[in-house]
Amino acid sequence: LILGLRHADSADMSQVETLLAGLENNFNISPLLFLPPLVVIGSIALKVPAIPGIVLGIITAGILGPIMQGGNCTFGDIIGCAHYGYESATGIEALDDLLTAGGLDGMMFSISLTIIAMMFGGIMEGTKQMDVVVGVIVGKIKKTANLIGATLITCLVSNAVMPEQYISIILPGRMYAPTYKERGLAPETLSNALEASGTVTSALVPWNTCGVYILSTLGVSVLEYGPYAMFNWLMPLTVYAFAWLGLTIKYQDGTTEWQRKRGKVKV
Repeated sequence: LILGLRHADSADMSQVETLLAGLENNFNISPLLFLPPLVVIGSIALKVPAIPGIVLGIITAGILGPIMQGGNCTFGDIIGCAHYGYESATGIEALDDLLTAGGLDGMMFSISLTIIAMMFGGIMEGTKQMDVVVGVIVGKIKKTANLIGATLITCLVSNAVMPEQYISIILPGRMYAPTYKERGLAPETLSNALEASGTVTSALVPWNTCGVYILSTLGVSVLEYGPYAMFNWLMPLTVYAFAWLGLTIKYQDGTTEWQRKRGKVKV
């Protein structure tokens, strides 16, 4: 916020204004278009399973999109966009490059990496190699905060070594899940640690797919934007600090470490 306020006036907004004008001239932008993501969020809040919740969002978007844009869009067009992605033809090169993307076909690289990561994790599990690695790490860890710290470091190392964001979430998750369960920790405690490091630190590794994507898309390297990506490198530190305070350590019975330390609940 501070850096944004300091440098906002010096930024070149001409391209942004061109993109905004192109969007306004070619599309009907309305608050109603927030409905599909709100449907997904509402499904999460109501604890609807992931796949039905996402499908509800897709159906809502498939119905609302053609209506709002006033085009003669058939069911086949919607399926085509879902599979191959949307092809923009506004005449504004930067805007067309931005919007011509998406679809299942465009995500196949990421999907294949996810499948490979799960296969690799299965091999590691089936051959007991994962048990050996985890045993060495957690055998010396007594405090829950340090277990969360080990999870954060494992995700960061995975992002640097693998180097793919999805693998850095899936493999550490499968590695540490039994240990978290044995210690009575809630699944969201592990999920919080995986997200805080596996997801956000991937953009800080130049050779990770996230860092490469940002460089190829925006032409800005990790070394240039890294110091300003405060969310990315502060998040793991913040989660670890909160773990030491007991704020982000939640147990399967719904209590937190903070409550237990202060005797607010009986264990």
